[in-house]
Parts: sequence; structure tokens; C-alpha cells
Amino acid sequence: MKWLKLSLALLVVSGCASHQYESLEMEESKNGYNYSLDEETLTVQYQEYQFSPNTTEVLIKCRKAAKKVARELSVEVLDFDYTTERNSLLGMTSCLAFGELISHDN
Repeated sequence: MKWLKLSLALLVVSGCASHQYESLEMEESKNGYNYSLDEETLTVQYQEYQFSPNTTEVLIKCRKAAKKVARELSVEVLDFDYTTERNSLLGMTSCLAFGELISHDN
């Protein structure tokens, strides 16, 4: 009975794991990635289930996804900053790419 209670408690707590970017309203690109675009920033989200965690692999895929979304939206980004996160209980590894748009105002 103690194991059942502990398991349920862990499940509830894992739902509270870092969701610091949930307030971003994301749209889905043609390639299936989620993104948010405003006047100054392009934010791209990539995530995948991984039985054996490999953050580097997710980061590489996230970089490719961010570049694809920028091309798809016809926006220029000087460079992207990346952050990765791992939810061990669910087996999800996620990445957010933040890119400042290049302004062509003269």
C-alpha cells in the first residue's frame, strides 16, 4: 500500500515539473514543430520520447527544427539560444530555441 501511495505522489509531483514556458501560445508549423513568433523573437519547441535519454540528440534536432521554421516563416534570425529539459518520469526530453529576429529598419 505504501508503494501505491508513493507512486501516486510521484506522479502528481512530476506534473508540477518545470513548465516555465507554458504561457507561450504556440502554433504548429508545416513540419510539425511548435513555434511562437512576435515582433522581436522566434521561439521553437521540439520534444520527443526517449527511453534512453540523449539530450545532445534532441538539441541537434531542435537546432534543425528552429532553422526550418525560420525558413518556413521567411524570417531572419541572427542566432538561436537553446534550453533543454528532461522529464524522467514521462521519458520526454524537450528543447526550446529562442532567436532574436534581424530587423531591416534603417
